[in-house]
Amino acid sequence: MIPHEVLSFIGVQLGIPADALLTYAARRQTRQQHMEALREIYGYKTFAGRGARDLRDWLFEQAEEARSNEDLAQRRVARCPETLTILPAISTIERLCADALVAAERRIETRIADGLDTGARERLDGLLTELLDANISRFIWLRQF
Repeated sequence: MIPHEVLSFIGVQLGIPADALLTYAARRQTRQQHMEALREIYGYKTFAGRGARDLRDWLFEQAEEARSNEDLAQRRVARCPETLTILPAISTIERLCADALVAAERRIETRIADGLDTGARERLDGLLTELLDANISRFIWLRQF
């Protein structure tokens, strides 16, 4: 349901009674046809195909610098007008951001691990495998603080 105040506001702009807009989106094809017309007029593209891949790649690059999932999502939303891309569903944005952050975390971990010498790796493995009284590793115990 579209609130009556919104219908009235739009109706005044279009020069038609608010009640004339009540059935506007009842037919699915009408919404699709009008969305397609607006995309053509303003040059926007849907979040699909090459555009989706480009934005996904951009997200994966940005993920290493992002401070949180929310920060990354805000960057993503801000990027859409720059690329004339219509925002996908919020669940799609959340999933893409989560995937990008996990991939970034793995890349960072790999770079850190590749920089460790054999002795440092063995000491780190010791933290991960040594169990304390509470049946938790020393690493998990240290993380609690």
